[in-house]
Amino acid sequence: MRKNELVIFGRSPFIDKVDVGHILQNYTTVGFNHFGQHYPVDHLFYYDKYYEDIRDDVGKVWVPYHWPKPPRDSMCYAPRPSKKPFVPAKWFNNPSGGKCPILGHCYFTVSLAINWALIQGYTRIHLVGIDHIETDAQFKHHDNIDAPNRLTPLVHKGIKSYIEIAANYAQIFQTNPDVWDDWNLPKLNVESLYNVIEE
Repeated sequence: MRKNELVIFGRSPFIDKVDVGHILQNYTTVGFNHFGQHYPVDHLFYYDKYYEDIRDDVGKVWVPYHWPKPPRDSMCYAPRPSKKPFVPAKWFNNPSGGKCPILGHCYFTVSLAINWALIQGYTRIHLVGIDHIETDAQFKHHDNIDAPNRLTPLVHKGIKSYIEIAANYAQIFQTNPDVWDDWNLPKLNVESLYNVIEE
């Protein structure tokens, strides 16, 4: 396992070109929503709605604190709209008891995971399947479960800006060569994540 490195999986069609299983063996991993039906990531984040049938071997499941019926053994967080990541650890007194971290939210669930990763101290973050092509077409997912609504180019540009701000605090790499020219981030071939380095 590589220390201080994190792979964040999105759900774009690029995932179908990736050896996800190989990466799962070597890195701490994050996924979103339906991704937890397909792969046993270490952390699964939800924001908009709860999808059924999470795999038993998925690690921690993160949900907004206000969900009335969270899935099994969930960790709660308090989403707060933000145009920049809340880098310092901040805490919210959960009305149902205990504290949960405040995570900045900007358009997409990946913003929550980025904020969480910075708070946790990850210094290298690899984006795999997070493309955000600036279009108003329906959001496409690798598993053919598409978003119900259309999004604007401005929204896709907004999440890119958020992640680029986060890159001031950690190295963040884009691994999809099809969108390299659209992101102001360092480029990394996804195949390089398959190499095992013992630490």
